[in-house]
Amino acid sequence: MRPLRVGRVAGSTLALHPSWLVLELLLVGTVLFVELPARRPDWPDGARLVVAVLVGLGFIGVTILHDAAHVAVGRRLGVPARDAVIHAFGAVAPLDGGGRPPAELATALAGPAASTLGGIALLGMAAVLAPAAGLLPEVVAELGIVVGLLALATAAVNLVPVSPLDGARSLRALVAMGGAGRGRPERVVGLVGQAIGWAVAGAGVLIFVQLNPLSGALVVLLGLFLRTGARTTARQQELEIAIAGMKVSEVMEGGLPFLPPAATVDAFALRLEGPGELTALPVGGPDDVLGVIGLRDLRRVDERERGTTRAVQAMVPLADLPAVAPADDLAAAVAVLGATRSDAIPVLDGGRFVGLLTRYAAGRAIGARAEAARDGG
Repeated sequence: MRPLRVGRVAGSTLALHPSWLVLELLLVGTVLFVELPARRPDWPDGARLVVAVLVGLGFIGVTILHDAAHVAVGRRLGVPARDAVIHAFGAVAPLDGGGRPPAELATALAGPAASTLGGIALLGMAAVLAPAAGLLPEVVAELGIVVGLLALATAAVNLVPVSPLDGARSLRALVAMGGAGRGRPERVVGLVGQAIGWAVAGAGVLIFVQLNPLSGALVVLLGLFLRTGARTTARQQELEIAIAGMKVSEVMEGGLPFLPPAATVDAFALRLEGPGELTALPVGGPDDVLGVIGLRDLRRVDERERGTTRAVQAMVPLADLPAVAPADDLAAAVAVLGATRSDAIPVLDGGRFVGLLTRYAAGRAIGARAEAARDGG
């Protein structure tokens, strides 16, 4: 399922991730069958159903407000527009500060601030309506209490300094503003996130032993998840820093031999599966490249059919692959490559084929730069 577009803010498109459907069903079901029967046993079933549905819609509204604040403040500070896919609790800030720590700090804190103000406003409305008699004021007040608390929970969760939450982005910006060297903010955020993950897991062990084994096990799993997520995000950010400034031309594989379209797979399989670093080859000729065939494509051909399957049948057509240029930033090009199921994508210079950007070559270059950055840092 594709994300559901909900609107545009300051040039950025906001969309809801499909996982929201599961979250909404859980939230509405919990409010309808657990919370309201306990809190409002005198209410008719229809009133409970209306409140439960409105709570679900209200939570979506709170999360949209959270991420819209990120976008609006970011644009106000000159951060380029970027589309945002909204996840549960508005977990991922759709904008950073464009490399400027003060802007990143303001952008990251905008979401929790908006959620906090929204929650306070809803709780204030509920407090005003609470003394009123009648079903309608009670329904509106209950709605304000539940959605208001969810808004405050959204702000609180996002301020935890674990990547990719807003708290981690804020911490990264604060460390950078303190004059930390290149790569230091990412390492600090990663270490803090992992420490929090271990702390949550430790608390889960205590809950498991002293209170409730099931709840304790779930908290332990949450802690391990937080620790793994923080570590993975920190490594990804270190890699992005390591390849910052690199161009596709520094990594691309040029001067590759071309496979004749009519060549059978068994005639060239050893070139890709044998020793060496070739993992993908173009099909066609220098002036007429038809497609690309890589190890993944090769392995999809049954061993018994390799003698009759031709390269043109096993390849991925060039028209089905995104292309990059030699002068493109490597980080952006790697993201394009990663979004495909191919071992390589074509590199075109003015529409002319000049080589391939392969997963193997990109990974080798990124690894070398990352290792050099760690040794030098």
